[in-house]
Amino acid sequence: MGINGLRAPVEQNPNSVSPLGSSAEDPFLRRCAFSPLSHAWVCTTLGAIPRMNGRQNWTITTVLIRHPANPIITRHNIGKLPNSVTDVSSVFNPGAVHWNGRDVLLLRVQTRGRETVLCMAESDDGINFNIRPKRIRINGLGYIQERIYHLYDPRLTIIDDAVYIVLAADLDGACRLGIARTMDFESFEPIYFGQDHESRNGVLFPERVDGKFLMLERLNRVAVDGGVTSGSEIVLSESDDLRE
Repeated sequence: MGINGLRAPVEQNPNSVSPLGSSAEDPFLRRCAFSPLSHAWVCTTLGAIPRMNGRQNWTITTVLIRHPANPIITRHNIGKLPNSVTDVSSVFNPGAVHWNGRDVLLLRVQTRGRETVLCMAESDDGINFNIRPKRIRINGLGYIQERIYHLYDPRLTIIDDAVYIVLAADLDGACRLGIARTMDFESFEPIYFGQDHESRNGVLFPERVDGKFLMLERLNRVAVDGGVTSGSEIVLSESDDLRE
């Protein structure tokens, strides 16, 4: 997928109320504060976005409230999965989507031996979930020359009549993004597994723009201790078919 140089502002200190990115290059102003009375984070983003006929000013205020039943899913809810996936130590970083009248999660499940699998959970109310006792498998990955150790951190997006899953793939020499697609959450087909750059944390836009698929992703360009790479830059990628 072709990469465009779009940087997204990142909140460096969410515990304080402070403006960020008010320069001409980054025309966003973001303030976040925690309200101890309502137990909620309140984030306000002010900015201006370019339009064909000029600039449109906008303000978005989002209130995030922690549900009193949290955590709604723990490792004790997972149970025993097939293929010797036992001794589950954690469940986290789910992808979520509202599909055919139900809330669906793809859960990242990890064992004490650090084996990572994906499994599915469904709910009618977004709080009480039923977890399917089987792992998600993506068929047709044999063309990838490197060994895939883990597929994890899925992000789900509905485009047209399908659900697209962007996930991270740990290979022999790198971490790359993969994209799969499902029509029914029973079978999953691979669409794309990036071979040209290291990346994580990708998410697709929920609709095409000028006929193109758009995706935000975090490139791994910075070497850190231990020989792995990470990154602090978010870029915009575009593609005609999600395969290139």
